[in-house]
Amino acid sequence: MDLPKYDLTISKTYFNNGFFNLGIKVNDFIRHDEGPIEILLGETSQTIVAKVNRSSNTNKTPRIMGGEELKYWFQDNFKIEDVILVEIINPLKIRLVGKSSKQKNLTPIKNQQINVIHPDMKNSITNKFQRKGSRSNAHVGKEFEKIAKRFFLSQGLHLDSNYKIEIGVSQIKKDHVFDLGSDNPKIIVECKSHRWTETDKIPSAKRTVWNEAMFYFFITPKEYRKIFFVLKHFSQKWNETLASHYVRLNAHLIPHGVEIWEYDEEIETALKIY
Repeated sequence: MDLPKYDLTISKTYFNNGFFNLGIKVNDFIRHDEGPIEILLGETSQTIVAKVNRSSNTNKTPRIMGGEELKYWFQDNFKIEDVILVEIINPLKIRLVGKSSKQKNLTPIKNQQINVIHPDMKNSITNKFQRKGSRSNAHVGKEFEKIAKRFFLSQGLHLDSNYKIEIGVSQIKKDHVFDLGSDNPKIIVECKSHRWTETDKIPSAKRTVWNEAMFYFFITPKEYRKIFFVLKHFSQKWNETLASHYVRLNAHLIPHGVEIWEYDEEIETALKIY
């Protein structure tokens, strides 16, 4: 039986905020209450956990709240007013793909035989960007921080997680939490496990996040050693890693003294590239 499908135009609001609404046509195919829903992104196994909201729209049709992860996927792979296809696999799982096709004679949920996933499905989701058992990209980030912490420990540096120091552009200071850090010696580390997009497009949203990290390094006290620890991810199209690409285009934004280290997950070690 063909899957229920819905043509979705990525509006400016969807593009900038990481959510989208589904219409009456597929209303009965999505869970009837509010709660988590799994989104498969593209033809790969990249997955995020979103939330179904049925209170925002006056007609109670579902709003799918994907947050930052969905927003960045939109921005990295599409432009405003692009049309994508929403395939409804079951009431708790949908797929978004970058082309649309019309679908007729849909069978409502109540007439389908469906294996419903437990609402707390976050514990079972895996994809090529997440290690098995990871709940979200945020969880992947935490796992990558643990990898960085172990690596630096092997180098004789014991770093604390969620390291807090005061920073500011003037005499007014405010606490900021870095991923890792130490008082003795004075070190701060920011970790990013970002990858190229699945289509090897320039990951503009990720680059913005990296620029923000450079700004925080810039306003950190000069006595700290500053390390940007990133995942090594190579693009055949660009013939360079994501970090090398960033350095090539954005060296003018990297503060003096900031070190960039690439972690190679295949050989489980890191090298300083800048």
